[in-house]
Amino acid sequence: MSSRDILLEQLGYPLDRTTPEGTLVEALVIDGNTIYASGQVPFDGDRLMYQGKAPSQVSMVDATAAAALGAANVLRAVRKAVGSLDHIERGLCEMVEHAGLEEAFVGKWRDNYQSTQEFDSWPTCDSVVESIDEDPAAKQPVFDQLERVVGSDVPIGSNTSAIPITLLQQGRQQADELFHAHAWQARALMDKYFPIKEW
Repeated sequence: MSSRDILLEQLGYPLDRTTPEGTLVEALVIDGNTIYASGQVPFDGDRLMYQGKAPSQVSMVDATAAAALGAANVLRAVRKAVGSLDHIERGLCEMVEHAGLEEAFVGKWRDNYQSTQEFDSWPTCDSVVESIDEDPAAKQPVFDQLERVVGSDVPIGSNTSAIPITLLQQGRQQADELFHAHAWQARALMDKYFPIKEW
């Protein structure tokens, strides 16, 4: 967990106690590097903790706690939507230790990271690796959208562990650019697109 996640937990706001999803307003909208968050009601999980006007119906102490809970709910919603990025940093540190990645890269990757919910908002990229459910029918629409957005020379990897890459390549516009990337085992392709000194 990140230091922010740990602090939320220490303050009594478990990360898994997110608020019920509403039908009228989206809790978050992500646009490139910007997150627009809607105001949150003081729910703790699915239980409404405070209700009423302050100070006539709710004490100022409870009103303050309700405001803090609402703020924590915004942070929990963000965490739920974008997840923790700690695993990326850990993976890069392992690559420094075992694969010869330059240590300076670990401190720079966040400058190149962009969270998005739409393919069209992606910046120009050099490579893509998808990692969705192990379902060819679910993966094909993802590849359709990727091929529409990224350049024809951009390699697209699949993190599948159970589906033959030759099956996923069938019908693809860029079949020769679609490669198997599960656990970074496609050594020849990894050497071509992501050179490393030693694994």
